[in-house]
Amino acid sequence: MDSFWLTVRNGEDLLGERKFEELGQFVLDVLVFPHSSASCERVFSKINLVKTKNRTELTISTMNGLLLASQCVSSTGCNKFQPTERMISSMTKASLYTPSTSSSTSNVVLNGNDEGEEDIIFEEMAI
Repeated sequence: MDSFWLTVRNGEDLLGERKFEELGQFVLDVLVFPHSSASCERVFSKINLVKTKNRTELTISTMNGLLLASQCVSSTGCNKFQPTERMISSMTKASLYTPSTSSSTSNVVLNGNDEGEEDIIFEEMAI
């Protein structure tokens, strides 16, 4: 579809004028948009499941960690998932409800462990 509209955008008439350049560019720009917002809606649904009425004091970094842990568990299965020590330490009561003073951005860092596999370490997120 994009090659068709690229041809329309660059096509010239017999006088060498591009009659449909703006239309072709508009359609190419529109084709870049995502076709649905389903992936965003899935994240919002997960947040609503985690951040309940009793857990309104969760920090952004904790929510980030919980969502990433959920993604790790869903990709490997809950019976095969092995959290790292850093993951476990980030889920203590003090870290769950104490706001972070860090100004770092959200990162997922992959580190190789002794067995050659990768451990996922969640970094803090501040907005």
